Amino acid sequence: SSLLNLDPISKLYNRRWFDSKINEFTKVTAKHMALFILEVTGLQFIKTTLGQIHSEQVIVLAGEIISSFFPENTTIARISFESFAVIIEDISEMETEALAKNFETFMAKHNNSTNTKNVLISYGYAHHSEGIINMETMFVNANSFLHLSTLTQYERAKHFYLTHFVKTIEQKASNREASKHCKKILVNEFSRLLNLTSYKRKKLHQLSRLYDIGEIGLPEHIFQKKETLSEMEWSIVRSHTMIGEKLLTEFPEYKGIANFVLYHHENWDGSGYPYGLFKEAIPLESRIIRIIDSIVAMAHDLPYRKKIACEQLIKELKKGAGKEYDPNLVSLILPFLDKNKELIKTCP
Repeated sequence: SSLLNLDPISKLYNRRWFDSKINEFTKVTAKHMALFILEVTGLQFIKTTLGQIHSEQVIVLAGEIISSFFPENTTIARISFESFAVIIEDISEMETEALAKNFETFMAKHNNSTNTKNVLISYGYAHHSEGIINMETMFVNANSFLHLSTLTQYERAKHFYLTHFVKTIEQKASNREASKHCKKILVNEFSRLLNLTSYKRKKLHQLSRLYDIGEIGLPEHIFQKKETLSEMEWSIVRSHTMIGEKLLTEFPEYKGIANFVLYHHENWDGSGYPYGLFKEAIPLESRIIRIIDSIVAMAHDLPYRKKIACEQLIKELKKGAGKEYDPNLVSLILPFLDKNKELIKTCP
């Protein structure tokens, strides 16, 4: 029967248990009780863009954070897809308010740490001082408090998670600042060579930072594997372009580059993915990033191979022109690379 009261994902009590607890306390005379309702803001966004498995990982993380923060005389339950309830007995109103403020500080410290996975948790609470407890009223009041703070939180949550996703992807690079610097210079040079408008240049800079954002949806072990990936693993890797496109369409300011993210692994000869587009059917921005990504990758140590020298990198670009890469763009950028070999050395 105890299993019937447990949530299978968070391993905390479930809504069935919580409802029985509400019935147990209702119309009981008691002093000093607090009810917190905590919501993982933006969890539906994570489920929609990255899938059920990732949303469940966030639920587990949120449950662990909540359990580690609240005192021992606390009972905690997961009561809906994104919500948890915490019942605390023998706590004054002043202590409840202090606990709420401490939770904000605790979460800020957690999310500012470079060694943790970030999660955004909003809260509301209600306190009972004395007399007959009405748990339903406390629940309504705690939820009202919560929704006062979450009415504008969804958009904030999306940007919060996107920032965290970008940071996580960048931290996978052994020298992310050098890689960012290299990409910035290459974007500026392509923009100059192609005489791009300031608007297109801005979009290309956005794209250079976000084109691999879909990798956040891939299993961690794939990035660490030193052996050749299996066909199944490669199919998972190839899905990152579609994940990235789906994620960025959630943001009005990034919708303009979502398609470029989707197509940035298409090849000039039609051998790329996800759709096998070829030549000018591939957007110009995607063709540019295809080359920039390859330059940075070849100048970068990866788990399965070492970086290559600038001379060899230039040979690889020439070899790939007309196959992986737009030959006209390769011809444009080669003189710049030949004159700026030191730049390639600073990319990794």
